[in-house]
Amino acid sequence: MSEFVDEQRSRIGVVAAEPTDQEVEEWAEREKRRREAWLAGPSEAEKRDWSRRRRELSELRDQYGASDEPDSELERDLERRLRRDIHLARAGILGLVLNLPYSLGARLIRSGLDAQYDYYTEPAFRRRMPPDFPSSGD
Repeated sequence: MSEFVDEQRSRIGVVAAEPTDQEVEEWAEREKRRREAWLAGPSEAEKRDWSRRRRELSELRDQYGASDEPDSELERDLERRLRRDIHLARAGILGLVLNLPYSLGARLIRSGLDAQYDYYTEPAFRRRMPPDFPSSGD
């Protein structure tokens, strides 16, 4: 009866909440192969990769000092640089926040003056001369 139910579920596309017996057997086989490979140990290629990574790490430690130590020189330099950068960023933010109202106000006033000038002045070719203005030909 189980085979009939599994066949009906697969035919209509229903996914079972539990794995089928075949899936359990496949998983058990994969797990068995994985554990056997782990017991056999690393392959020659894995050993070479591990050796290369170990050698590169050793060279880096010789060049920059051991970073395992809590107060290594590299760590202190990085901390000092980060503190300076944070201080500069904080000073920049503070300056921006403190000066923003004044620079914004200056821009608004300048825009208002420009608009006032544009509104109240006529273009040069349309300006009228007062009637009592003496002409230059007299």
